[in-house]
Amino acid sequence: MKTLYIDVYFLVNFTVDIISVYLAGRIAGVKIKALFLIISGIVGAAVACAVVLLGIKGALFIILLILTAFLISITASPRASWVKRIKLILGFLAAETVIGGIVSAAYSFLDIYLAPKLGAGEIGAENRSFLLLALLVLTAYFLIRIFLSAFLGRSSEKSVNLRGKFYECEFELSGMVDSGNLLRDPFGGAPVIIAKKRALIKACKTVEKAVNSDNYEIKKRIKIIPASSVGGDKLLMGFVCDDLMIDGIEIKGGIIAIDDAGESFGGYDALVPLSLIGDNV
Repeated sequence: MKTLYIDVYFLVNFTVDIISVYLAGRIAGVKIKALFLIISGIVGAAVACAVVLLGIKGALFIILLILTAFLISITASPRASWVKRIKLILGFLAAETVIGGIVSAAYSFLDIYLAPKLGAGEIGAENRSFLLLALLVLTAYFLIRIFLSAFLGRSSEKSVNLRGKFYECEFELSGMVDSGNLLRDPFGGAPVIIAKKRALIKACKTVEKAVNSDNYEIKKRIKIIPASSVGGDKLLMGFVCDDLMIDGIEIKGGIIAIDDAGESFGGYDALVPLSLIGDNV
């Protein structure tokens, strides 16, 4: 009879879960802190072990899987909006299915071909989990790199949080550092952040008020930014922030251009030029 080592099973599921949650967060545009990522992985692995020990199968297993995905999404990002939470759950289930299959195949190879050789040696078969850990860490690293390059299409993988203020309007955005964003202010040459219009609803209304205002000091903070894309050239309206913080770092004179084209931005609210981060970190 085949023996299931619960510590190895926990390790496999923990690794698959943290990879899946991380990728789902990138897709949904949800920034997940390392501590929450680890906790969500522990929750997912603990539930997986409980399912095996209790022998849960069939429809009850499917229901428990969905509930676990919901629980993991709450654990990973307790403050996420419902829209982003749903994206996080769907992304997690998709990533879990794909990555789970790959890691299971890797573990089967380890168990069938390498475990007997290790068991015959002095180090013993019980050390399989350490070899498995190394294998899973390497698998995790390359899967993340390949996934981000192939599906998000960005050369930078850094996600950031933006907090800003313009004309008494405060806003918060999820951003991705994008080396492909080369947009600059045509007058001063400063790098420009591109943000979705729907993520800046209040700020957009404030911009409209500023344009129609008689206050020159406010009006001169409005920018017209020329931009080029696959769809052609266009002009974006933007503004100079009164205050702008990127991951707690103050950005003086930060400019945000408003894009109403509805692009995905890899699931984020904004694309932050790499040059802007490099100049201020």
